[in-house]
Amino acid sequence: MAALLTILKLKKGKSTYTLTISSPVTLEAIREQLSLAINNSGGLPEADENATDQMEEGVDEDEENIPVPKSEFEQVEQVEQDEEIINHKSLIPEEIINHKLVIPEELRVAVPQNPAAPFDNQWIELNKDNFKQVSFKDFDILAFSTTPGVDFEIVEAAFIE
Repeated sequence: MAALLTILKLKKGKSTYTLTISSPVTLEAIREQLSLAINNSGGLPEADENATDQMEEGVDEDEENIPVPKSEFEQVEQVEQDEEIINHKSLIPEEIINHKLVIPEELRVAVPQNPAAPFDNQWIELNKDNFKQVSFKDFDILAFSTTPGVDFEIVEAAFIE
């Protein structure tokens, strides 16, 4: 008997989304669920495209952008435009402003050539023709991308002391 639900992990760079897909699993269902998960979580970080390049160069983005605390005694200027309409970007947390929302049609999904070693970053992009040849098991790791022509790449989570 086939499973009613399949749990898949979709990764891009350091981002991971865990999806529960109802049977039968289709490429369209994966794209729909993934775009919904991405958009409901605030979108993909724009900097995620360069995340793996920065890791290889040893650049830690978080260390570079640490905000410097301001003194509590510093006088805050009165805002002169209290009555004007507030730009809604000012209501969005700064870490979400540079995030990209996605649509299902722009998502590319791939399976690892060797399912036992997905972090080798050897991928087979899924399409309507080859999708039927793939059988999914719970917690399979898939890669995704939103950029045409860019290689799929995921990063294994590692704790560094």
